[in-house]
Amino acid sequence: MTSSLTMVAWLLAAQAQTDAVGPLEEQALEAHDAGEYITARRLTEALLAADPDNLTGLYVMGRVQWLSEGDHARAMHYLSRADQRYRTELEDQEDRPWKLHSKIIFAMQNVAEETGDYGRQLELMDYYDENFDPPFDPAERAWAYMREDRLPEARQAAMSGVLSDDLWQQVIGYNALCAVEAAEGNREDALEACRAALEHRRENGQGSLAIAAGNASGAAVTALDFAQAEAWAREGTLNSREVTAWRRLMVMLIDQGRAIEAVEALRELRRSQAQLKPSMRALKRADIDAAFSRLLLVAGETDRGMEVITRALEYPDRRGLISTDEEQARGGHSVLRVAMRRVHREREAERD
Repeated sequence: MTSSLTMVAWLLAAQAQTDAVGPLEEQALEAHDAGEYITARRLTEALLAADPDNLTGLYVMGRVQWLSEGDHARAMHYLSRADQRYRTELEDQEDRPWKLHSKIIFAMQNVAEETGDYGRQLELMDYYDENFDPPFDPAERAWAYMREDRLPEARQAAMSGVLSDDLWQQVIGYNALCAVEAAEGNREDALEACRAALEHRRENGQGSLAIAAGNASGAAVTALDFAQAEAWAREGTLNSREVTAWRRLMVMLIDQGRAIEAVEALRELRRSQAQLKPSMRALKRADIDAAFSRLLLVAGETDRGMEVITRALEYPDRRGLISTDEEQARGGHSVLRVAMRRVHREREAERD
């Protein structure tokens, strides 16, 4: 008799939990899909308190941590828990939530890309292709292949995008081919590939003008065509709130001793930085600090400059979505700090 009563109590408790969780799942998803991430987080916290392994709750919390909080580590933690629960407990069920799992895997590969974990991104893309439709287009692997130093595969993937009938795959392919040629050190080929990507953007209006023009500007610098580099850098800032475009232009102006124009570019850079999405804030902060410290150096503000460039070294950017390595950025920042320190010492000696 006692055993029967215990079973009934357990079933009633389980049913009560299900009744409480169902509406929370729907409300959390609705808030997430509407971009109301603060509300989504509040609802998801309640959902996970009632059911710590709830698949919907883990998925939404992972997305909120990524897109709203910019906390990629916690985002991957929640998404990985969701993936593990599906594979170990739900995958063999007849009514398995495979659609939600496809979204979990897709989000995980996005987070892996932004954190620069390209090996894991490729593994997740392969898993996605094996289990869900439609698969990733080949061009979408080009960037990860390049960052993994698999350049022949990167070139092949990029070309598949360039030759595609799909306009967006063409955008991906052109920009990836530009990066691949630059990574190979082919200056003239990189210039032509980046020019082609920019012309494609002008003709079709698809993709980011700031990225296409910025890449072309960088390629022009390596080809020692500085007038063209500045022209393309300015084109990248047209109607743009892309911080990379303004940072590139600002550095060019500093190098030419055009301080007043550099300060104006800095103002636009700061406005753009204030509008960055949370998931992007740790992607470009150190590079922005380095550009600012460069301006402080030529202005003789070495006290402030040392603080800023030291911060760039102590809190480096994530290198996901950026073609340069952390070692390259750290090397550049270190050289800048050496110059800052020397100028600071000279100014102190002159003051004494």
